[in-house]
Amino acid sequence: MGRPHIEFINALDVAPRPLADGPFEGASLRLLSEDGETGAYTAMLFCPAGWRADLSGFDRPVELFGLRGAIEVGGRPLGEGCYSHLHPTRDARPLVASPGGAHVLLMVEDATDERRSLPVHVIDTGTMRWQASLAPGLSVKWLRIDGETGDRSWVAASCARKQENRAEVHPTIEECLMLRGDCLLGRHGEMTPGAYFWRPPYVPHGPLCTRNGAMYFFRTKGGDFDTTYETVPGWEDLVREYFAREPYLDLDLGEASGAPA
Repeated sequence: MGRPHIEFINALDVAPRPLADGPFEGASLRLLSEDGETGAYTAMLFCPAGWRADLSGFDRPVELFGLRGAIEVGGRPLGEGCYSHLHPTRDARPLVASPGGAHVLLMVEDATDERRSLPVHVIDTGTMRWQASLAPGLSVKWLRIDGETGDRSWVAASCARKQENRAEVHPTIEECLMLRGDCLLGRHGEMTPGAYFWRPPYVPHGPLCTRNGAMYFFRTKGGDFDTTYETVPGWEDLVREYFAREPYLDLDLGEASGAPA
């Protein structure tokens, strides 16, 4: 059946579950989405202080994105805003440890027989420059682009008052965890930090707008990422009501006009 369409939930509304066995034994996770056929899943993983995991023999590629605190992956620090993609190797998987406790976004892929001899690589997004995207008002930091499948992982940031009145449509699966800010997701309502979605291909979503700006972790799967647009009847009322929730200048000006007496 694959993964169900999720649009959207808040990660903290999912109850944490302690893990008594498996490669992440001793940690706890909030399961955000899962493929009922392949066992692939995405979760918010909490690693307590002193936690260690030996991933040797684990036959699934893994992506990690640091949310709070820090872990060590193969002896390399992976802190807040850091990313790593781990693939089964010919020998052993790197040791993962959490000296002081951490929350990470964990993405476990389908099992594979392929083995690669790759060094552990951790990307610190804090040292990367933002790049312009094709969407006005949106900047990106590319973390991974698979040359064979087109699958991508990246961080994106919207400027304040960014507005797209149409609905976007993508030919790929799209997955997202919102990190900061606010975003109207059409008639689904307002996304805030912790909002998560898993969206199948060709699902229209919009209009999209933000009052204060926003930052997200994104993944797409199933081909090259592309965007087409559809009109959204009644978008004017949706956007107008959303922007009206906060003043344009977020500052208490009082009741006085400021004119001299």
